[in-house]
Amino acid sequence: MPAGHRFYGWQTPRVLTRLTYFYIDFQDPCLIWNPASPSPRLLSRLFFFDQAVWDTAFKLKAEVGNSGLESRQYAQALSLVLMHELIRLERRTIISTKPLSGGLPAWQQKRVVEFIEENLADDISLATLAELVD
Repeated sequence: MPAGHRFYGWQTPRVLTRLTYFYIDFQDPCLIWNPASPSPRLLSRLFFFDQAVWDTAFKLKAEVGNSGLESRQYAQALSLVLMHELIRLERRTIISTKPLSGGLPAWQQKRVVEFIEENLADDISLATLAELVD
């Protein structure tokens, strides 16, 4: 999640869920960044897949429990690589984004959003939402 944004949600897992969170501060002076260019902006994403990001994140996750100077330096380098992989992914997404056609009209989207916001504490099925827009 980009700085200044909040993430919240819920789930009913069927199996044990394992999560790893990474926080990358683009304002951190330890990160090598061109001071002449503005800090990059990343879009919020959930449920995306990119092999390079996944591989780098997996390596970084493996270093979390290790101590020692070499391990810390390696983790910092991986953090920097992960940051650049996310920026690369962002650039590729912006370039390849095409306007989508179809979907719900704006009035139906508004109705669905309002319904979900009013019923956040409840389990909402897709069938319920489908009835809502009919």
